[in-house]
Amino acid sequence: MVSFTKPSILLWQGKISKEEMLSIEPDYILSGSSSYNFDFLPYDDYTILAVDKYNRRLNSE
Repeated sequence: MVSFTKPSILLWQGKISKEEMLSIEPDYILSGSSSYNFDFLPYDDYTILAVDKYNRRLNSE
């Protein structure tokens, strides 16, 4: 089991590739909680990535 100290869930609307994830900012960022509610999202497909300590100013590669 993976343990995160400050979890973030990154969501991109639609199905995208790894290269697109590295070059495009996420459409939604949910940070720093032990529970998440996705009821507010519009109905669509999403690409989801869970990371620890996400910082949009750092290089993703």
